[in-house]
Amino acid sequence: MLKKISLDLEIQDGNDFPSVHWGSLMHGVLMENIDASYVERMHAERYSPISQSITPLSRERVCSKARWDINILGNEAIEEFVPKILSLREVKLKKRGTTLKIENINISASVSEEEFCRKHLVENDARRRLEVELMTPCSHKSNGQYCIFPSEEHMIKSLVQKWNAYSQEYKIADAEAVEQIIEHLRIMQYKLSSTAFHLEGIKIPAFAGKITVSVKGPDPLVRLANMLLSFSEYSGIGIKTALGMGAVRTLNR
Repeated sequence: MLKKISLDLEIQDGNDFPSVHWGSLMHGVLMENIDASYVERMHAERYSPISQSITPLSRERVCSKARWDINILGNEAIEEFVPKILSLREVKLKKRGTTLKIENINISASVSEEEFCRKHLVENDARRRLEVELMTPCSHKSNGQYCIFPSEEHMIKSLVQKWNAYSQEYKIADAEAVEQIIEHLRIMQYKLSSTAFHLEGIKIPAFAGKITVSVKGPDPLVRLANMLLSFSEYSGIGIKTALGMGAVRTLNR
């Protein structure tokens, strides 16, 4: 199952302003509110069943409101996280001495893996042009180096890896099919800026903005690419999506 939760937040003390770089702090809030045994198991399995990000609701420097988006992947994670999130009334960020009041919570209906696959692989039109908006800094790592520009290969391989970590019934095990998607997907336009994501005193080189991609080839291949790009709204793209990086919104062009 897949689920989205969105929380509207407002700074209470007026001494600070929300930032996308608070992602790791928000992740810490989640970890503090779930069972320690489940946290230990997540660390042992080296897989996070969540992606999350915080984004100010205005580009103005003095904006006091933000949206916290949390995406949860898998039945067990939904059962673990959802009640704890819904019980929150405020978010205290001890490291910043800041409190955020929760003004509103929107929670989506859960979508099963089977329903998600059927929607994108069978029912929906095969979309051959999509816009991918990277709402928080995104980065990939290759040969020990951070990549500050997107590539078709990095995007697709990141999403396939995340999908296979989540999927129970419909893993993408055909390496040739993955290579075919990469070969037929092209970044046609982009409006990006280089940036960095601040993580516990470290600045991770990254990029953010919008990418327009086109997908050629037969319909089944296009549909599979559509499914992966739509899944990115739950999983994020690239590294450290549980800590606030690589948050995605897709638009049909």
